[in-house]
Amino acid sequence: DVDGDVDASAVAIQGSEMGSRRGMLLVEAPRVAGEMDASSRSVREFCEARSIPFERVDTAAAAHAAGGGDKGRKGPGLVALLRAATRFASQMGVIHFNCLADAEGVTLRWAEEMIAVAEPSAAATDFLSRSRAKRHRTLAELCARDTRVEVDGALHTVLGKHVQRVPEGSRGFQRDDGVGGGEVGAYLFRRASPGERLGAEEASGLLAVWRDKIVVSHAALPGDLIGTILDADAKVVLAPLLAADDDEGDDDGRHERRGGMWASDAVDFFNAFYHALYVVGADAVAALGAAALVQPSCHRFRCHMKINGEILSLKAGDDDLLPDEEEY
Repeated sequence: DVDGDVDASAVAIQGSEMGSRRGMLLVEAPRVAGEMDASSRSVREFCEARSIPFERVDTAAAAHAAGGGDKGRKGPGLVALLRAATRFASQMGVIHFNCLADAEGVTLRWAEEMIAVAEPSAAATDFLSRSRAKRHRTLAELCARDTRVEVDGALHTVLGKHVQRVPEGSRGFQRDDGVGGGEVGAYLFRRASPGERLGAEEASGLLAVWRDKIVVSHAALPGDLIGTILDADAKVVLAPLLAADDDEGDDDGRHERRGGMWASDAVDFFNAFYHALYVVGADAVAALGAAALVQPSCHRFRCHMKINGEILSLKAGDDDLLPDEEEY
């Protein structure tokens, strides 16, 4: 009934306040050193300045050091997350993922391999067409300007090149303009692609980790992962919706765009969100509204909550979760 819905909604929103456990676990898995450092540093400094218990785990680095997971199904990144959460369990109220994610889940570990691309070749043309570096006509131009480029969601770091001048009239070589001769190049990249993810199946094995927690993500999360975390009785999941232009960004990754926001904007957004949550004592929904006012570019963030068995998403300033006042 209406009264029951109102009561359930009120309880859910009040339940998304901090409570007695105020500690924050920051989870990160950068593809390269320094990636997303500014946003991680901002969250850490916020906690330190207010004596908020703080724990940080780099699952990618921990997985690399461990060299493997446990004897069961858990990979090394998941093991690192579980160990950090267990160690910090008595104080942890917020789990903050400063990680990349895709339709399969949050990336906890990266797999690296070396690839070489020759130019001119069909492979080089295909590489450029699938990259973010749309303004570059050749690999030579790209590598002269950028040290990194993203292709099909995998980060490619330029390691080196070998260029050879081919005389005009050389057999079997012809430039795009039909004239023989030119340069032949071989470009070496280190490719980092997801090697381990936290998806719905993996999250279902960590039910105690999510219970009574506020889970925050910089990146958009797949719906089944959000559902699994909320089914484990998490208070709320705060994450952006995936934007249509989410794959746009500077070629060198300095201003990576995730979830419809620039990384630099995320610093302002999360500072405002956590100020409202920790200092003001607001619930997560009200804190989202305050943060969106400070940084409107982050308007795609939603508070995902489970009310009466149904998962609802609330945007900043959205009262659709509750019935109209005359129905109270």
